[in-house]
Amino acid sequence: MDTNDSEERIPTHRELWNKCKKLLQQRLDERKYQTLKDVESRSFDNTVLTLAIKDFRMVEKLEKLFDMRRKDRGIYAVTLREVYGDDLKLMYEVETV
Repeated sequence: MDTNDSEERIPTHRELWNKCKKLLQQRLDERKYQTLKDVESRSFDNTVLTLAIKDFRMVEKLEKLFDMRRKDRGIYAVTLREVYGDDLKLMYEVETV
């Protein structure tokens, strides 16, 4: 019997991010969803998600949207937890041209 048949494939960091973005697209209006248009996953290692952004000014905006400590746990944070788990930490990488 092949033991690989019972093992689940682990999704890639891009697949997880695409799942997260798809859920957010379903839950948000188009204007709010557009905030994530240029945000991409660079990596995910255990509990650390690194997001690639094009502008350093986006860091502050994303920090507020994704704030895991907020009591109201906005839809962004709730969705991140749903996809990545409660212990998620975010890092940002600003892409330079």
